[in-house]
Amino acid sequence: SHLRSYMAESYVRLDQTSQALKQFDLWISSHQKDAKLPSMLNDRCWLRMRMNLDLPLALQDCKDAVDKDEDEAFYHDSLGWTYLRLNDAEHSKKAFDQALKLKPLPLATYGRGLAKLQLNDKVGGEADLSAARAIKPKIDEEVRALGFKYANEVSTQTGAGSGS
Repeated sequence: SHLRSYMAESYVRLDQTSQALKQFDLWISSHQKDAKLPSMLNDRCWLRMRMNLDLPLALQDCKDAVDKDEDEAFYHDSLGWTYLRLNDAEHSKKAFDQALKLKPLPLATYGRGLAKLQLNDKVGGEADLSAARAIKPKIDEEVRALGFKYANEVSTQTGAGSGS
């Protein structure tokens, strides 16, 4: 039964993180051979990473999702954001690069821009951020609403930009 997966997704939408994680845990533990497993691992990773909870567990979920389906761009994207959350810009950039090889995702382009800024590649970082903004003009607000630092904050913290 996929009832627990639907419950987890419902709890995520209701911002009930602890209940969502409980349902993810119960579903994942009992569906190790299910075709939906990589997606559920990615969803649990994304939730933990977005909420800044249990980041080592989030990282493992992302890695497991990628290992089970390396051709899914969204799994590499989640891995990139998790590495970014863990202040590992080098691995983050590599994950975003892989996501973008598979599919042009504005959020991955933006994330890669943030990683590049942290790696002191101002030109490359700003180019990625501009490209993401051209596709999704409100991406800064989207990233902020998801609980992530957005470009101006990263630029200010790294000294890579004016922080305007």
